[in-house]
Amino acid sequence: MEILTVYENSYGEYITINKREKLQIEIAQYLIDHPSLSIKKIAYEFMLSPSTIRRYLKNMQYIDDELYIQCKNILKRRKCNG
Repeated sequence: MEILTVYENSYGEYITINKREKLQIEIAQYLIDHPSLSIKKIAYEFMLSPSTIRRYLKNMQYIDDELYIQCKNILKRRKCNG
């Protein structure tokens, strides 16, 4: 039996998310709170591989579009700056 959580996305809609989607939201929030950290350091913090972190951030568009856009802009800015 999978544990589900209710999450309010940026549009004020309540959606039901599973444990993995909750982790994806936590990773996205962590990136937004620490925009200077590399994907590798975030992966180390969450004990996941960098490719998993990238995949989770890409899948955020299906959970919370606003979080996805914020993460995408942080990563895009970082790529242009260095």
